[in-house]
Amino acid sequence: MLILFVKYFLTSWNATAIVQLIALSVTVFIEIIIRLYLAPPMLRLMHEKYRIEGAIGSGREVGSLEQGDLIQCPHYQRIHKTFRRIHMTIAMGNMSVLLATCLHLYFLASKIQIS
Repeated sequence: MLILFVKYFLTSWNATAIVQLIALSVTVFIEIIIRLYLAPPMLRLMHEKYRIEGAIGSGREVGSLEQGDLIQCPHYQRIHKTFRRIHMTIAMGNMSVLLATCLHLYFLASKIQIS
């Protein structure tokens, strides 16, 4: 979207164009950070967490996690806490990207001219 915006819509440097350019640039930055630096460790932790939960027969609940004996396991608790922190960071990044995308859709909708 950033490349298309610069190529087709950036004809003058007004406030709307600057806001769009900043929003799309932040979107690109957030997505690169998520894809390169946050997703790989989250997936690694997720697989480790599933392996531990599968070994004791836990983790099949929908909507809530019954940790059972895992409450006493410091290794699992460390993995679970780190996984939740990374997962929440990714979720906040995705919500920011969604907000910037909605802003861009509003910009595109304002350019539509119906006669």
